[in-house]
Amino acid sequence: MAIILNNTTKYDAQFTVLKGDQVVVSLPAVEPQGSVSIPTENEYMVTAQATIDGNTYTSAPLKVDGAARFQARVIQHRSQQTYIFDLVKSASTKPNKLQFEKTCLPTVIFTIVKDGKPLQAISVSDSFLAQELTLSDTYTISAVVKGITTDVTTTNNPNAKVTAIDATASADEGYFSLLLGQS
Repeated sequence: MAIILNNTTKYDAQFTVLKGDQVVVSLPAVEPQGSVSIPTENEYMVTAQATIDGNTYTSAPLKVDGAARFQARVIQHRSQQTYIFDLVKSASTKPNKLQFEKTCLPTVIFTIVKDGKPLQAISVSDSFLAQELTLSDTYTISAVVKGITTDVTTTNNPNAKVTAIDATASADEGYFSLLLGQS
């Protein structure tokens, strides 16, 4: 399954695709007359990062492919007289939500990564107060063309075809929009 993003304008188009609140992709640019296929499978990795006493700690990545709860914590390792920064995954306490929380003092940045590329960062400052991202089957797509952000287009079709078009054929010269089609 993949969403196809086409650019039929004379300018680069930077597309952003969300699935619920989660970023699926934020592309640097699709060239004029260009096209790109965005896989819509839901497999991502999550890491957590915190700075403690001037040292930056990053957790091992954990796989996420649906609703889940991620908790960053500092664990005392007495035998080595040190601390371990850890990320634990468990079931989400709310359906269709990714939840991010921490038990340690410093702010924790959770990063969602797909195919080795960071897509989204969630900052959590308050311990035990979870930040949440809603997951849904609705894709929200927008593009920036020549510095202008298009209206948002939504679809439930993971195989949709979305095309950035130039609206110069109308009285709205210099405006751009997205045309939704089926793949």
